[in-house]
Amino acid sequence: MKKVLSAILCLLMLVSTCVSFAGCGEKYDEDYTGPIVPVYFSEIPTTFDPHLAYLDNTALPVLSLMYEGLYKYDAKGKVVKGLATGYKWIEKDDKTGTYVIEIKLRESRWNDQTTVSADDFVFAWRRLLDPKNTSPAASMLYMIKNAYEARNAVGDTTVYDLGALAVNERTLRITFAEKPNMDLFLEYLASPALVPLRDTAVRKTGDNDWASQPAIILSNGPFFLKNLNIKDTATDDETLVMRLERNRYYKRCIEEDKEDLVNKYVLPYRLEFIFGGSAKTAAAQAYQSYLDGDVLINALQPLDKRAEAAEDAKIVDTLSTHTYLFNTKHELFSDARVRKALSLAIDRNKLAEMVVFAKAAGGIIPDGVAETTTKGSKKQFREEGGSLIAPTADIAEAKKLLDAAGINKKTAFTITVKASDEVACAVAEEVAKIWNDQLGLNCSVRTLGYKVYDDMNGERKPGDPLYNPDASEYENLVFDLYLANYLAGGNDVVLSDVKAKKMEKVNISAKELAGFDIIAVDMQQLSVDAFATLASYATYYNGGPIDISKFNDSEGQDATKPEDAEHVTGYRSEAYNKLIEKAHAEKDLKKRAAILHEAEQMLINDMPAMPLFVYQMGYQVSDELKGISFGWSGTLNAAKIKYPGYVEPVEDFSSSSDEENKAQAKSDNTEKSGAGDDK
Repeated sequence: MKKVLSAILCLLMLVSTCVSFAGCGEKYDEDYTGPIVPVYFSEIPTTFDPHLAYLDNTALPVLSLMYEGLYKYDAKGKVVKGLATGYKWIEKDDKTGTYVIEIKLRESRWNDQTTVSADDFVFAWRRLLDPKNTSPAASMLYMIKNAYEARNAVGDTTVYDLGALAVNERTLRITFAEKPNMDLFLEYLASPALVPLRDTAVRKTGDNDWASQPAIILSNGPFFLKNLNIKDTATDDETLVMRLERNRYYKRCIEEDKEDLVNKYVLPYRLEFIFGGSAKTAAAQAYQSYLDGDVLINALQPLDKRAEAAEDAKIVDTLSTHTYLFNTKHELFSDARVRKALSLAIDRNKLAEMVVFAKAAGGIIPDGVAETTTKGSKKQFREEGGSLIAPTADIAEAKKLLDAAGINKKTAFTITVKASDEVACAVAEEVAKIWNDQLGLNCSVRTLGYKVYDDMNGERKPGDPLYNPDASEYENLVFDLYLANYLAGGNDVVLSDVKAKKMEKVNISAKELAGFDIIAVDMQQLSVDAFATLASYATYYNGGPIDISKFNDSEGQDATKPEDAEHVTGYRSEAYNKLIEKAHAEKDLKKRAAILHEAEQMLINDMPAMPLFVYQMGYQVSDELKGISFGWSGTLNAAKIKYPGYVEPVEDFSSSSDEENKAQAKSDNTEKSGAGDDK
C-alpha cells in the first residue's frame, strides 16, 4: 500500500479550495479520486435485474448500491426520501373518488450522464406489470389505477393505461384506483423492486440476459458495474472479477458544462472484487484474503470458517429466508400431507447452527416486518404472529403423515440448488440425507449453474440460416440455468428458436432444462409490509406469466374476468385467494394484519413453500476503514467509506466503461420518446 501517496491524497482533500454553486454545496478537489477498496460482501450475482433480485440474497447487497428509487429504507426499515423530494396532492376528492398526487424528483443522473427522469419509473413499472413478465413485486403497484387490470389482462387494459405518467422530466403523476393509504404506498415505493430502469438498456437483448452485461446495464445509484468477468467453466486458475465504480453523476446538481462534485456523495472510487480461484472456491479465497489484509470488507466466509469468523464479525439481520418451493404438480408433492411431513422432519436449529449466520425460520415472514406500517406501529409481524414452525424435528409425526398419504417412497425426486451457492448446496445435501435416512425417501441434489454465450452475428451474412438481424451483438451474456428453471415454474425450460440460435455453441443437457421437483430459493422480503410476500401465493397477485397469445382467438378476451397466472409452485387455493382479496380491500390496518396472519397460517398448513432459516450477514471489517454503516435487510452503505490507504489497481479486465455508456447514451437518446409518451 502506498502510504506516502495516501498521505498526499488525504492532504489534498484537506487543503482543496472550495467553490460554491447555488444549491449544490461545495466543489471538492478534482485531483482526489478516492480510494479503491478491496471487498467481498457477496458472491457475484449472475443477474443485476431488480425485478428478479427477490430470489438471491447475494444480489440485494450489490443492487442496493447500483439503483435508487423514489423512497428507500433506512437501517431500521423506516421510509426516507430517495430521489423524491416529496409528494403533493393534485386532487383529493372523496365525493368523486378521484385521488391524484405528483412526486417531484431531485436532480440525479445515470452513470452515462443521462438525467434520471420520471419516465424511467413509468417504464420500469410498466415492465413489472406486463403480463408476460414474472415478478410478485407487481402487486405493490395495485393501488395505482389500472395496475391490477393491466397485470391480469382484464379486458383491453394494457400497461399503457397505468395511472402513472411523466408530466415532465422531473415530475411523476400518479392516479390511484381508490383512496390510498399513503403510509403503505410509500413503503411500497421504497421497495428495491420499484427502482427506475432505462428502457434503452433493458431492450438491448430482448430477454432477461441484458442484466448480465456491464456494457448494457446502467445505474442511477452511487455505484455502477464497471467490470464483470465470469466463466461457466469453473477451473482452479479462473479469476472472478467484479468492479463497482463510483457513479460520478449520482445526485449531481450542476450544469453539464461545469465540474462534477467528486466525493460529495460517494467517497470510494471503486469497490473491487477480484480473487483467484473459481466460483466454488470464492468464499475460501475471500476469507483468506481478509485474514491476509488484502480484503478490507468481507461477508463471504466458507462454512468451515464461519464459527471462527463470527468472533470478530458484525452480525446484521436480513429479510431473506432460505426456502424450499415444492412443485405441487409432482406426483409426490400434490398431497399437502407429504409437504408437511418433509417440513416436520427438518431440525431448523441445526441447520442454522451449520450456516452460523442464520436463525431458524418461524414462518413465511421474517423478523423486521411491521405489523401494520412502520410509521403507525412499533409491533413486528413475526412477534405478533408467533412462531408457526417448530424449530426442531418431529420424525414420528412426519412418518405418520407419509403413511397416511400412502406414497411410493421409492419415487425419486431432486432438490435443485444454485451451483455457486456453497450454503445452499451444503444445506440441500444435509436435508436430502435426513429425508432419505429418517423417512426412507429417494432424494438427491441437482446443482444448476450458468452458461456464458455471445449474442452476436459475427461473420454471418443475410441468407445464412443462423443469421439473426435482431441479434444484439453483445459478448459474454449470462444465461442462468438456475433462474430459468425457477421461472419455468416446475415445467421444463423451453428455449425459443431465436434463443437456441444465439446459444448454439453452448452445451446444455436435457437434465439441466428439466423442471424442478423442489427448488431452493432465497426468498427476499419485498417490503417492510407483509402483504406483498404473502399475496404472491394468490392467483392474481403471484406475478406468474400469462399467455396473451390466446387472446387472438375467435372468442377474444373476457372484458371483466382477470386471466389466471400460476404460481411457480403450482399452488392454487380458492380459500387463500379470498383471504388475500379481503386483505387487499381492508382499510383498517389492524383488521388487515389479522387477515394476513390468517393467510400465513394457511400457507404453513398447506406448505407449498417450506421456510428453513433466515440469513444474517457476518461483516468482517478492517479497522482501517471508517464510515461503515448497514442498511435495510443487511445491506452495506458503502458511499461514505473512508480509507486512508491506497490500493494499487490490478489488471483491467475491461468489459465496459463509463465512456462507452456515454457514447451509447447519445444514440439511445435519439430513440427515446418524450416524457410520458407511450413507447
